[in-house]
Amino acid sequence: MRAIKSTLILAAALGLTSGCTERQDVRESTTKPHTSSSDYGSGTGAAERACVAAVAKRVGVSPSRLSVQDVKGAQAGIGVTVKVPGATAPYSCLSDAKGNVQGVAFTGDEGRL
Repeated sequence: MRAIKSTLILAAALGLTSGCTERQDVRESTTKPHTSSSDYGSGTGAAERACVAAVAKRVGVSPSRLSVQDVKGAQAGIGVTVKVPGATAPYSCLSDAKGNVQGVAFTGDEGRL
């Protein structure tokens, strides 16, 4: 029940309308390596690194193959959108500024699972 509540809080905090799943099938492909907006002094580096690691663990892909698409601050924490090569949609992650991940959610359609 706690996992469902965390997922719903994550989805609401990030404004997601699609479902989430534990793992999205990922086909082999290439993508640019993880890039962080923290290089530009945004103060979100710990959250970004933690989210990339959490998504990588969830989908079974090396963090170096993932890329950060977007970072948004919210009252609930820092929302990080992570692109996974071969996935039909990105993953969303919610973390605090210290890198404590609160949840990871797939933003695409669950219908193909």
